[in-house]
Amino acid sequence: NPMTLSAAPVYVTNYETKTSYVMVPGSITASCLGYDYKWNSSTKTSVITTQKNTSTGGDNSGEDPELGDSGDIIETGTTLNQWTALTSQYGESSTVHEIAAATTSYNGTITSVSRDYSNTKKNSETFMIAANTTFNKLTSNSSGNIITIQADNMSCIDQTNQTYGYSSNLINKISTYNNAVTLSSSIELEVLQENYQYDIALSADKQILYVTVYYNTLTSAIIGTNSKCDYLNLSGISPLDATITEAAGLIYIDFPYTINSLGDLNTEVKGSNYIKQIFSINMQDKTQIVLSMNEGYQYYYQENGNQFTIIFQSKDSTNQSDPQEIIDKSKYEIVIPKPSAITSAMISDEDFYYNNYFVINLQGDYKDYFNNQPISNNSSTAYKISVSLNSSGNTVIKIATSKLQGYEIASDNENIYVNIGNPRDIYKNIVVLDPGHGGAATGALKNGKQEKNINFKILYTIGKKYFNQDTAKLKVYYTRTSDVDLSLKERAAFANKVGADLFVSLHMNSAENAPSAKGTEVFYSHNNNVANSAGLTSSTLASYLVKNLYPALGTNNRGVKEDIFTVIDKNTVPAVLIELGFLSNTSDYSVITNEEKQAVAAETIYKTLLQVFEKYPTGR
Repeated sequence: NPMTLSAAPVYVTNYETKTSYVMVPGSITASCLGYDYKWNSSTKTSVITTQKNTSTGGDNSGEDPELGDSGDIIETGTTLNQWTALTSQYGESSTVHEIAAATTSYNGTITSVSRDYSNTKKNSETFMIAANTTFNKLTSNSSGNIITIQADNMSCIDQTNQTYGYSSNLINKISTYNNAVTLSSSIELEVLQENYQYDIALSADKQILYVTVYYNTLTSAIIGTNSKCDYLNLSGISPLDATITEAAGLIYIDFPYTINSLGDLNTEVKGSNYIKQIFSINMQDKTQIVLSMNEGYQYYYQENGNQFTIIFQSKDSTNQSDPQEIIDKSKYEIVIPKPSAITSAMISDEDFYYNNYFVINLQGDYKDYFNNQPISNNSSTAYKISVSLNSSGNTVIKIATSKLQGYEIASDNENIYVNIGNPRDIYKNIVVLDPGHGGAATGALKNGKQEKNINFKILYTIGKKYFNQDTAKLKVYYTRTSDVDLSLKERAAFANKVGADLFVSLHMNSAENAPSAKGTEVFYSHNNNVANSAGLTSSTLASYLVKNLYPALGTNNRGVKEDIFTVIDKNTVPAVLIELGFLSNTSDYSVITNEEKQAVAAETIYKTLLQVFEKYPTGR
């Protein structure tokens, strides 16, 4: 029988044996076969048993929340608080994206676009596109934050309806475009973010097209405790993208563009070691969950499919989610004995690729430890490994290589393992980021603000927070990491040197003779616009960036443009140059010199690159 999975299967390839597998969650497989499934954290094994008969008092109260990255599953323990949304309060897409209505020999005209306020679901909005006759064939697709619907045998007026702020909290604008050649109309909805679902439907008389857009929504929440930890598990209709901050005994968990369908969570938590109270704050652009905490905890979190789990343990706890065994240890060329007090949370690294070395940092002084526990090095490119202490008294393991190399680190209870290789052999997705200008080349100037510094601050100073957070998702190399000027050809050639997949250069515009000129535009070169192996072109990359940046910043959309700037024209990969805004324009100046907006720009570029790689995977 067909089954709907809460998390998509994963296609896994073993490149050594040249075999591939489709991995399906064990809990789903077991339940389909009529068995119970449990994960044994201590032995790292699945336990499958026959189901207890609920009619005789058996307990099948639910699955344990998974922590996918660590391979651990939290024991359910005792459920302290639980909330479940009523299905009548929220909606999900019916996945209808095409309607093959009967074709007529005459053409109709779209007459109006309006909001359908009869839809009262908390997480969705419906819009009505009315015509003077029946709609014929309708097809649709979505790309990024744009939904495009094609209506055959239907004409319209080219116009844009700005909807955000007065008739919509989900849609920025709705546009209609007439195509006289194909006798069709395009209807374009610009959604405020990308984590959405949608469907289309027709009225009974087929003269009204309904387009419904669904935002993510919280559908369940569980607070529990067991012998090892307290935990909060949240579920949504789509994967939950959370941001966590701490301040004054409170933990703030933000879910952007996610609706709270659980009601008021203002509840005192009894029986928990660390969580004192939970409450929710519903905002126009996000749901915020706030936890009031006792002292003495450390937390870990995991995003797994449509579930988000945050767990709290004692700061002195040693049962962190370090794997007990590293699979295929033979591929790791450097083996570093791990001090018993070191956990994965106490290991960090930094890549000094310009000088052909990287460092592994361990919290604490272990210099004498490594005098007695030598590091094993079987790498052909790592010619020197040294151990020292930094000014904070922490241990620094410096690994120098004979050329620019990528690296990956793993650890178990005994060792830290390092694999070194060419970047494309190590990283799935590689991007070169180019903060424009530098050194004596200041770029545009306004009110003492230099373009070179703004470019650098957005991409590097602020941007490192996003771009360096997970090399498994994205490895970024910068053309410059200080205030230096590089030749344009050198910047373009750097992409080939590091084996990059994409190249993005950031600049600020200026037009002193036309102070009214404003907005965001992204350039590509027609000389470098051939699709790569994934089908991505420079112009497509430019389109993704401009469509995401201007609504995030509130600037005008100046669109995608062509030019032969050297850094994009002489490049070897899909390459674009972003002109974020005009320093010469008052409104743009206030945006691009504002630190909060600069952080928005950096985050938007980061998330857009992840989106592009998802749509156009490298295959590595």
